[in-house]
This record gives sequence, structure tokens and C-alpha cells, in this order.
Amino acid sequence: MTSYFKHSTASWAPRDKQKLETMKGLIDQATSDILNTVDWGANMQMVDEVNSTDNSDVLSEAVRLVRKRIQHKNPRVVMTSLTLTETLVKNCHTAFHKQVATKKFMDSMGAVARNFGSKSGRDDLEVADKALELIQAWGEAFMPMRQQLPLFFETWDALRREGFRFPETGAGAPVLSPAPVIPNDVGVPAGVVSTGPNNGDAHLAAAMAAVSMDAA
Repeated sequence: MTSYFKHSTASWAPRDKQKLETMKGLIDQATSDILNTVDWGANMQMVDEVNSTDNSDVLSEAVRLVRKRIQHKNPRVVMTSLTLTETLVKNCHTAFHKQVATKKFMDSMGAVARNFGSKSGRDDLEVADKALELIQAWGEAFMPMRQQLPLFFETWDALRREGFRFPETGAGAPVLSPAPVIPNDVGVPAGVVSTGPNNGDAHLAAAMAAVSMDAA
């Protein structure tokens, strides 16, 4: 396994190694610095990949790769990374949420709001606003799970105490979709609706209706 993964995957099952390679390719595609708009196909393929596993090692490494893109200096890369994160949090399961609600990831979200918010360029300010929007949305949406996932609320609360102004909340699209069913190792059980390719159009339509990114 190549060096862009932080932890050794030598002992991983071949399917987990392949899944992580696939996820890395989709993350790179969805956050490419040559994109002028959101690559919804890559975003929703990533949703399907995440929802097909609850392996904490795979999910942790995938979230780390997304975090690295959020830490990029190019505001376009950061914006597409935030949109990817928003799409994944909205459409993926609690095992993934646990990997996002970590100190490293939420500190990175706060850093985006602070660093880009201190600049004067339109693209920079749009990135800061997007980060604040997500931090607030997650803080509110995960309030019932505050004991299990405290950093969603704590990050939001810390920035409020620092004096950051958050967007007014309205009756927009829900932050979270119904929790998906994670298939087992031998495939999707009978009677369970898969999030595979046959449902791609529905995923794409739902994501485009629920998640937006302002054009530069």
C-alpha cells in the first residue's frame, strides 16, 4: 500500500485495502483543484462506499484523507472538500459520524472558519461561511447525541463564544437522511435496499436538492 495512508494496511483484508484505494480516488476526484463545480457523481459514489462498510480503520483513514483536503490552501479545494463532507455526513451512518466528530477533524473545521474568515477575498469568505454553516448545522442536528458525539456541539459553542456570527437557520433540507443499512461481508441481505449503482440517480437528485455550493 502506498505511503499516502498514515497507518500500515499490511494486515488488512484485501477487500478493505481495495475499498480504501477506491475511496482515496473518489476523494481526489471530488476535491480536485481543476473542478469548477461539484462532482456529484464522485460525491455520491463516496457515499455508497462509506455506507458499504462499518470498518472503523477504513472509515478513520478515509476521514483523515478528507481532512487533509480541508486543510488545503486553495479555497476551491476547501469548498469542494466541505461539500463532500456535508454530503457524507448527511447521507452516511453513525460509524462515519463518529470519525468526523473527532478533535482533529473538528479543529480543522474551526481553523477553516477562522483562517478564511480573516481574509478579504470573496472565495475565502464563502469558504468561511460554508464552514460555519456546517458547524452550526451539525451542532444542532446532533444535539440529541451530545453525550456520544460531543465535539459537534462543543465546536459550535466554542466559536459562538469567540463571537463568530452564524447564518440564520431556516426550514431547509434536513441535515441528516434516514440512517442507511450497512451490508454484511457477504453482500446486502435479502429485503434491504442497497445504496449501489441502481440507486445512483435518486442519490444524485437528493444530494443536489439538499447540498449546494456557491460558484466562485
